[in-house]
Amino acid sequence: MQELLQLPEKPTSEQLLVIEEYLKLQKKERKKNNYGKQNYYEDRHRGWITKMMTGDATSEEYNAAIPPHPDPYHPEDDEE
Repeated sequence: MQELLQLPEKPTSEQLLVIEEYLKLQKKERKKNNYGKQNYYEDRHRGWITKMMTGDATSEEYNAAIPPHPDPYHPEDDEE
């Protein structure tokens, strides 16, 4: 859940500079992690596969990092 940001009604020039710097840092962070990029999820998946192949991550870590989704072709063991 996203928190509501409270901004001053009439910000001072110092407050505006702080807000501007905050926005710059947030934009830089978004670009850095490629969120919103066309192949974001595909690239992320490739990264996990590479980590598992090199031994830097386990399949349990991978499974914990992906959101759960129903798969009619591979039902969970407890759904038999």
